[in-house]
Amino acid sequence: MKNISAVVFAFSLFCTTSVAQFNSYASNESIKTSFLDNLSNDGTTFYNVGVDFFKSPLNFTAEDYFISAFLLGATALSSSLDYSLQREVAKTRSLTMDNITIFGERLGNPQYGTLLGGALYLGGHLIGDKYLRETGQILVEAILFNGIVTQAMKMTFRRMRPGYQEGNYDFEVLEFNGEDGADSFPSGHTSTAFTIATVLSDRIDNTYASILLYSMAGLTAYQRIYADRHWFSDTVLGAVLGTVIGNKIVSLHLDQNKNSSIQKNLNLSPYISGGTYGVGMTFNF
Repeated sequence: MKNISAVVFAFSLFCTTSVAQFNSYASNESIKTSFLDNLSNDGTTFYNVGVDFFKSPLNFTAEDYFISAFLLGATALSSSLDYSLQREVAKTRSLTMDNITIFGERLGNPQYGTLLGGALYLGGHLIGDKYLRETGQILVEAILFNGIVTQAMKMTFRRMRPGYQEGNYDFEVLEFNGEDGADSFPSGHTSTAFTIATVLSDRIDNTYASILLYSMAGLTAYQRIYADRHWFSDTVLGAVLGTVIGNKIVSLHLDQNKNSSIQKNLNLSPYISGGTYGVGMTFNF
């Protein structure tokens, strides 16, 4: 457990220093507002991003529907490889691979990603780096909304996990009977890992960092098959979801920042004048 904690700490340190380094070339903006001001503004952005995210399917274009259908079709085709890849991956099992793949499982655990996002957010505030703070917030947003979508799909499709020997086409669609193991599709660990990789890859904006991040996400997908927790097609859809949602949240967050610069703001502040106490109000537009 100590080794795992050390790796998580090292990964957090790597991401923090990388984002800060690449941001230094992009922006030298100093954040002088208080933590509570930042928290209030970021909370508003968090809410607006969530609303825009869940409303986005209502604004799908014909191209969006085509891409969605193509990705679902590719996922369906990948199911033909479920059994063959399950057998091939099983041949690689060993103590060494057990120790390697456990890191993929940890990366796909949303708790670790959320802690990383929180560390980036607080670190950005402490050193006065808005880009770093924003990266942490985007990461937390993306993990949360990805988790909601992934869990909703699991509850809808209710596909049996491979360890239950029910077959890779055993779906109990919308049968809310609480049966164990009927939550295989899609892979939540894989979607989380690819969400993290997508957000950090975009924010760090470095080829080598992107290769490392997506390789680690790929290890998570491999681990889910290796541990006999998911079919290959579960991980395919998980990877697609994580990548699409990660990119979408980054885009929506940046759009919110652009809009906030032109939105009207109502500010309240206390004042004391000649023994009189009151509240002043300013309206910026």
